[in-house]
Amino acid sequence: MAEKDIIDLLLADHREFRELFPQLREASGKEREELFHYLVARLASHEAAEESVVHPALRDDVPGGEEVAISVLQEEADAEQLLHRMTKMEVDSDEFAAALGHLERDVLAHADHEERDEFPRIREHLDVTHRREMGRAFTTLRQSGPTRPHPRTPQAPEIRAAVGPMVGIFDRARDAARDAFKR
Repeated sequence: MAEKDIIDLLLADHREFRELFPQLREASGKEREELFHYLVARLASHEAAEESVVHPALRDDVPGGEEVAISVLQEEADAEQLLHRMTKMEVDSDEFAAALGHLERDVLAHADHEERDEFPRIREHLDVTHRREMGRAFTTLRQSGPTRPHPRTPQAPEIRAAVGPMVGIFDRARDAARDAFKR
């Protein structure tokens, strides 16, 4: 199987997020809870891998990329804080519904920002071989990374890359225990 370009992988994740939010809004009870846990895991692993792979390349290899990296990192940090608060809310509460609307707006605006300001620069300045190498690293980190928000972890890509797999192990153990106790 051919390796995927990092931009194609990120766009596929963005499409999935765009499809999940309407499903979450329409769901209730156990279905909403399961969809929310899935969204949390996908967002956490996506952002951790993106922070470890994409932002350093954007910062170091793309002219003007540092400013873009800084702005998207702040958006991600804000969303991570909100997501963390939402994990403590009852999924059928009005508080959760309001927070979900806010999260949806933030996540989709963030995806649009990346697609408009980040991805074209990466395509222009990084060759396809480099983008495929990034895609391979992103896929590996996304599969092993965290499944929960960790807003207290520093946003530094080097730290996120180093602790992501370890945190991912603990998150997956917590997820398994949560799921086992619900049965």
